[in-house]
Amino acid sequence: MPCAKCCPPPERPRLPGRHNYALYDERGELLDPAHINWAHVTARQFPYTIRQATCCDNALGNIVFRFNNPYSVYLHDTPQRQLFAQPMRALSHGCIRLEHPWRWPPTCCAARASP
Repeated sequence: MPCAKCCPPPERPRLPGRHNYALYDERGELLDPAHINWAHVTARQFPYTIRQATCCDNALGNIVFRFNNPYSVYLHDTPQRQLFAQPMRALSHGCIRLEHPWRWPPTCCAARASP
């Protein structure tokens, strides 16, 4: 997914800097996307990490619930609240959007505490 969503073709070398994205190398060093030769970057050859800053337009919303699972699935809020009005909501990349994310932690913790 990173290449399909964030890697720009050579004519748009600054896309990762938009929407509060930051590009890091394998050591965690911040990179300037304008200095990357994007013509040589592919989904198989992607030695970078892309992170989006926490803010109101973050694609994962205001809160993310990560938990250990073999599928790398997590639960998250969304800034696209209108998606919950759609009858067909399989619109993410495999993770689960929560309509009311702030209600989830008490429910989860109560379920784990029950005998």
